[in-house]
Amino acid sequence: MRASKILVPIGLQHDAERILPIAADVAETLDAPMELIHVVPVLDAEVHSAYQRAWMDPLAVRYEATLRLVEHQSVSRALRDVIADQPDAVVCMDVDASGGPADTVLGSISEDILRAGHHRCVLLGPNVTASPSITTGPVVVCVDGSDHSESILSDAAAWAAETGSSTWVVLVAGDAPLPVDIDESSYVHRVARDLGVQDPEWEVLHGHDHAQSIVDFAHDRKAGSIVMATHGRSGFGRFALGSTTMRVVHRASCPVIARRPPVLSAIVN
Repeated sequence: MRASKILVPIGLQHDAERILPIAADVAETLDAPMELIHVVPVLDAEVHSAYQRAWMDPLAVRYEATLRLVEHQSVSRALRDVIADQPDAVVCMDVDASGGPADTVLGSISEDILRAGHHRCVLLGPNVTASPSITTGPVVVCVDGSDHSESILSDAAAWAAETGSSTWVVLVAGDAPLPVDIDESSYVHRVARDLGVQDPEWEVLHGHDHAQSIVDFAHDRKAGSIVMATHGRSGFGRFALGSTTMRVVHRASCPVIARRPPVLSAIVN
């Protein structure tokens, strides 16, 4: 999973301290430089910039990152503009973070960024424990029987290869009966085989709460990361796996690597 840069939007100091160890793991694994991005309100920008640099500059030095301060009245818009200029970057975000003085929650901003393009995003939810390593533990890859959900497979395979992690492919089938010509076990076994990683394992998950099924499975196997598409059309279980992605992020105890399928970029707002 090559990356030109690891982009890390940061708001308040305690939020930055939470996301940066994981972002640093990703940067080291992908051998990519890291850039911290903070949005400065247009009004009183000079005073605000000086105040923020007092704690941001030492963090940038500690993690060998560059620091970019962007003046804009909208945190979300500014981040989207910066990220859009670097299509090959990986974005690491704390979805439970505060946007800072503008009082904008990065949880909503992360969803805006996911909708706006098809960057690979490493999302850190509120239940991720202190200083986890995203590069240890199995990679859990989620599919639902749709081509849209399978668009994440190349990223998942590349990430598993970079980290040397074992891989689980899980089919989230839901409770709905499958078409008579579909064999869920054959499907998920084929996806696991075609993933191109060594000795992948696979499982079929059932249950009404699709997000919780994924979270429980990953937790039981001490997963280092969950990989899934952020949008999709209904798969075998007659639901779109992408609609559960943010619920997984907010419940999971490990980071979630998510990406909007590129084929949707021109047709989904």
